[in-house]
Amino acid sequence: MTTIAGYFGFENGEKSSIIQSFMIEKLRHRSPPGFTPLPITSGFILQSLYCPGEAHHSMPAIDDDRDIHVVGSVRLDNRLELAALLNLAQPLPSDTELVLAAYIKWGDRFPEYLLGDFTCAIWDGALERLVCVRDQLGVRPFYYAHVDGDFFFASEPDAILSTPGFPRRVNQEMITDLVCGIVTSHSQTNYLDLHRLPPAHMLILEKGAVQTSRYWSPPSTGTYQTKSESELISEFRSLFLQAVACRIPSTNALGSALSGGLDSSSIVRAAVDHLTAQNRLPLKTFSLVFDETPEHNERDYQESVVAMGGVAHTFVPGDCHSQLQNVHDWLRRHGGPVIAPGFAMGDLILGAIQQEGVQVYLDGLGGDEVVSHGAMRWKELALKGDWIKLAIDQWRSRNNTGLNPFSLFWRAFASFGPLRPLIWRMRHLRDRLLTPWLRSSNPFKGSDGVGVLLSIEHPDFEAATQKMGAFAAIRQNARTEQEDHFGILFAPLQAYAIEYLDQDNFAKGVEARYPFWDRRLVEFCLTLPAELKLKNGWSRYILRHAMEGLLPKKVQWRTDKFNFMPQIGTGLASYDLDTLQRVLIDKKDAYEGLMNGDFIQEAFDAIKTSQGKVDDLCISVLLRAASVALFLEAEKPNS
Repeated sequence: MTTIAGYFGFENGEKSSIIQSFMIEKLRHRSPPGFTPLPITSGFILQSLYCPGEAHHSMPAIDDDRDIHVVGSVRLDNRLELAALLNLAQPLPSDTELVLAAYIKWGDRFPEYLLGDFTCAIWDGALERLVCVRDQLGVRPFYYAHVDGDFFFASEPDAILSTPGFPRRVNQEMITDLVCGIVTSHSQTNYLDLHRLPPAHMLILEKGAVQTSRYWSPPSTGTYQTKSESELISEFRSLFLQAVACRIPSTNALGSALSGGLDSSSIVRAAVDHLTAQNRLPLKTFSLVFDETPEHNERDYQESVVAMGGVAHTFVPGDCHSQLQNVHDWLRRHGGPVIAPGFAMGDLILGAIQQEGVQVYLDGLGGDEVVSHGAMRWKELALKGDWIKLAIDQWRSRNNTGLNPFSLFWRAFASFGPLRPLIWRMRHLRDRLLTPWLRSSNPFKGSDGVGVLLSIEHPDFEAATQKMGAFAAIRQNARTEQEDHFGILFAPLQAYAIEYLDQDNFAKGVEARYPFWDRRLVEFCLTLPAELKLKNGWSRYILRHAMEGLLPKKVQWRTDKFNFMPQIGTGLASYDLDTLQRVLIDKKDAYEGLMNGDFIQEAFDAIKTSQGKVDDLCISVLLRAASVALFLEAEKPNS
């Protein structure tokens, strides 16, 4: 992945030169060889000289006659089709040059024809405007700011935030969202003057004004009702193998994460098949293992995939590490608090990947979202009143889910059946009478973590509560599996998570590629019939069947999901209690009115007295609270 940045302002010359130097310095870790700056009217745009894993790097594209300059972080999957539409002969130009040709031919409609992962900035000198776009699924990040007539953009937030005189005003609304454990905006950042270009959006800077618009929308209706189940499974497999092959770079500096789960294992075996045909084995693979806690370990699954051959595997010990040792680095490069609990675990495996000389690695991110678990399938049947089909499906699920089918059916009938009003009134009466006696002594048990950290004394507590309610209602109000799937796939959290991972990856000098975030695969899965997502109790039904003969049976049909939280809790209890004490207990005044100090104290006491063996919510609350508190401590003058 290449890196881009730029500046456009009223003043050229010395100010532009200073900003250019600062941006290049902040982005140097993403391109040790340096950058190619292109001067434009009242500013510059630049692109890195380094692209991990690619033998033929795509340089900036220039059309001197039309005075058009293009910089981009571009990896196109439809090069041949695009070249044919553009009437370009072999040998094909670089991806950035294809973007230039597409812009010349189709103008502002050009991103509609691009398929792949990309961000780019186009300076059109004849029209005196800057055109910026981000790919449809938001795999490539794009940050920008428009302050007092100056316009900045970059692949990383720190390149903009660190420029001289940039206002670092903290965005309290975004911080409140993160405290609540939710992400509700596609464009906000932790700073009021810094923004994210949403996926599938175009930005135009013209005559001092910035306008953004959507250029692509995903399909929201329709299913493949004319095809049989076997035909759809075959088509899924073809699309998935294509998605993996498209993301394998031209050099051998390739690796892949291998957690032992369904997603990463499928990617590894698909990549091995592709590399076998090219005589490019072995594929370097990497797994976190927790041998000190066999009950929390995926080594058996990982070894079953490795045993199929074609890989050079590295097991990375993950037992008992500090979770906050590098937190200040994370805060700086992410431009704010880190809410994902596994960021320290990610650093461990990225360090091993870097050490093995891997420049590009494949990752299973997005598998759970793209190939839906079909969670809304049973609700959909209940709402249709198809109680017989629901009962049969739940009965068939009993062996692989371990759930009582009678209990499942009663829950659905009580929630959506004809007697729902009466049953709900009885439940309400029961709760009023019995709750004081049945309330759990464990404050962390039974909560999903949304909102528990927010202080009731927060000045915008009511508004935040309403926002949390609206956030929860998105899934609660979905009436079909497809509606729910759509809401999950295109929620702000998806692009937000990819942006965070991008910065972590490049801090280690590597690029991650995500086969599941392939637009063709996403569109296919989104419009599938619900019964191919959840059937006979098997979630992700189509993926499991499509991987027949490619995966070990124990991985293909596993029903559990690995949980890192016990290891994270042990690490916190073993290495980070002093940091938690200093930041969260000794300095409660620093976050009073924002976070619930009593709840934090209970979580801290619980993890301290139990050596980290506590509920997952307790662990995630402490990590999120510490991250927010340290960010506010660093940014106090700007709050």
